[in-house]
Amino acid sequence: MLHVLEQREARTTGTRRAATEMNAAAQVSQTEYERRMHEVRVALAAEGAAARNANQAEEQRLLSETRAQANTQLSQLRDSLRRQADEARPGLAAEAKDLASRIMERVVGRPVS
Repeated sequence: MLHVLEQREARTTGTRRAATEMNAAAQVSQTEYERRMHEVRVALAAEGAAARNANQAEEQRLLSETRAQANTQLSQLRDSLRRQADEARPGLAAEAKDLASRIMERVVGRPVS
């Protein structure tokens, strides 16, 4: 009977020891898993930040390019309007003078030279 109890005790101790070893191995595995997940999260966050920075840089480049084009077009339009106004002034001045003469003739009631 004593021999059976000793064998039972040995099996129980062995099983407990095996359970403890398995628990320790599981803890190591879980710690390793958590470390790797942390590394993956950090890497993903860095990639996301890099992508955001690249997008912002591209957006700024496009905005600058678009502003430059708009300024060029605006400058060309202003030059065109200035030329048109310069070309129209002599004709408008002659028309204004003619119109003023006709108004004066009507007010005075006779031709004015």
